[in-house]
Amino acid sequence: MKPDLTDLSPLAKVLPADQLISLPGGPVEIRMTVDPVNTTAAIEDSHERYEFLIPLSVLTHLYIDKRIIECRPGQLLIIKPHTRHGAARGIQQGSFISVFFQADYLDHLTRDILGPAAAPFLCEQCLLHSEVQAVLATLITELRESRIGRDRIVSSLTEQLAIQLIRHYHISQIEESRLFDKPLTESQSRFQPVLEYMHENLEEKLTIERLAELARMNRFHFIRAFKQAFGQSPYDFLTDLRITQAKRLLVHTRLSANDIGNQCGFFSASRFSAAFRQNTGMTPSAYRTKVLSEQRSLDRFAEPIQTPYYADYAEMAQ
Repeated sequence: MKPDLTDLSPLAKVLPADQLISLPGGPVEIRMTVDPVNTTAAIEDSHERYEFLIPLSVLTHLYIDKRIIECRPGQLLIIKPHTRHGAARGIQQGSFISVFFQADYLDHLTRDILGPAAAPFLCEQCLLHSEVQAVLATLITELRESRIGRDRIVSSLTEQLAIQLIRHYHISQIEESRLFDKPLTESQSRFQPVLEYMHENLEEKLTIERLAELARMNRFHFIRAFKQAFGQSPYDFLTDLRITQAKRLLVHTRLSANDIGNQCGFFSASRFSAAFRQNTGMTPSAYRTKVLSEQRSLDRFAEPIQTPYYADYAEMAQ
């Protein structure tokens, strides 16, 4: 997949020329650097907030839990609360912005927008969206200044930034809900525990016996009743959920098709490719290329957002 062409210069230019600063803003805190940072030792952290890391330079040997990540400009790394993360080695010439949101604030807003059953954000490596970048640049400018109405504008921009993050990076729940976007019928509602279990365990090997147990039915009664309620077998329904999740990951992450297949519960590349082709008429790689190409074509119709910046922070501070 081609790298994102996001221009990070507007973000870099609103940063002061200090090595590392912190800008608190109620439920959000922004820590950032523009001068390169060097550390000689590994770094490990775990905290109670969501962290959205935006690299302004290539950051190698980052990790979330035990997964090693290389993060580049134009990307965004989502880290859940209480998740072990850091740098497995010292950082050389590193520049970044980290946005920290209080977990209860972001979770409450997520449920308010997506519904009470919405799950928390997942740890992911994504492409930085231009709308997130634009709101963040404006928020940084407001936090650094003390102009009239600052607190109200910061509060509004904080909510806007959170909503943009939900809109662009919490798509799993939105996409999956489209499979049954109408209220469950009386015959379908009895399977609510089964649907929730499917959503929460897409990457696992789910058995009919376990699903039937959740529905409090025997195997044969469960298969027959589920098909009558949803018009397809439990296996086909689960496959549709997995393909929907795979589509989202193909478009919004840099994960390989093999990794996506594994995360979505397909335990071989050939099985994932066959199921995906049957569902969409194309391979996972062809789908990714097609959708990203369409998005780039639509982007050409939009005027770039111009964000204010200061070429010389020292002059502005005088």
